[in-house]
Amino acid sequence: MPGNSRGVALITALLIVALAITAAVTMVSRQQLDIRRTGNLLQMEQSYLYVQWAEDFSAHILRDDLDTSTVDIETEDWATELPPMPVEGGSIAGKLTDMQSRFNINSMVQAGAPSVRAIDRFRNLLTVLGENPDLAYAVVDWIDSDRNGYPVGSEPSYYGKEPAYLAANRAMASPSELLLVEGFTTEIYKLLKDHVSALPETVTGINVNTASAEVLMSLARGITRIDADALISARGVDGFLTVNDFVADAAIAGRGVTTDGLDVSSSYFMVNSIIELGQAHLQMQSLIHRESPTNIYTVARAQGTY
Repeated sequence: MPGNSRGVALITALLIVALAITAAVTMVSRQQLDIRRTGNLLQMEQSYLYVQWAEDFSAHILRDDLDTSTVDIETEDWATELPPMPVEGGSIAGKLTDMQSRFNINSMVQAGAPSVRAIDRFRNLLTVLGENPDLAYAVVDWIDSDRNGYPVGSEPSYYGKEPAYLAANRAMASPSELLLVEGFTTEIYKLLKDHVSALPETVTGINVNTASAEVLMSLARGITRIDADALISARGVDGFLTVNDFVADAAIAGRGVTTDGLDVSSSYFMVNSIIELGQAHLQMQSLIHRESPTNIYTVARAQGTY
């Protein structure tokens, strides 16, 4: 009996030690996890502050640009992509993109009514990219405020989806909303995403000094790739000084291109910030509105893809 008691006591002591070790390991593991979680939160907060710095720096560049030029073209300083710059604990990289170099999807509905000119241009853009131009009407149905669909639109078609939903009936906040519109696939969106924007204003001009060949081809039917390339060459490093100079260019003169909805400068820019800080990686898209030299502000931010 005394021997058995000593065995039980030994086993009990071993169990207590095992439980204590398990508890200690659990506490240390949780502490390490809490430390890592806290560190990640601090790094993300610091990364977010670097994003704000990138926005302020971009605003400064855009403000200086107004002092030296009346046009916006990609040969200017604001369009220079900076290499990653070292900061404490990591690096920051950024790039400014002219969002008025793209077709503004929201321009297809102006003052509550469809804009024939803008719809035609979006139809042309879809045609240039090899897609069905009638998809433009589905986008108009998505944006306009009524529940009446075009004959080739999509207003009622969302009711039967799983899950069912309604058309937004408001301006798009991001071009990625196209993925919700009837008829648009991921493949179509990938073709469009570098040529379209969703700006908070419906009346904005396409900057012909920064527009891509595809966007230039969408301005009127019959503009070929050769014509668009000629326009890009004609704008050179200084750009077209006025919209009238652009429409009078030999490449498109007499093609029916009007000055409506066109511009030679821009007010909306996107700051693409990439922050590497320790274990944290943050990519932020910040839409900036340059309303005037004294009023440049961030309209919206999106993490990842705009």
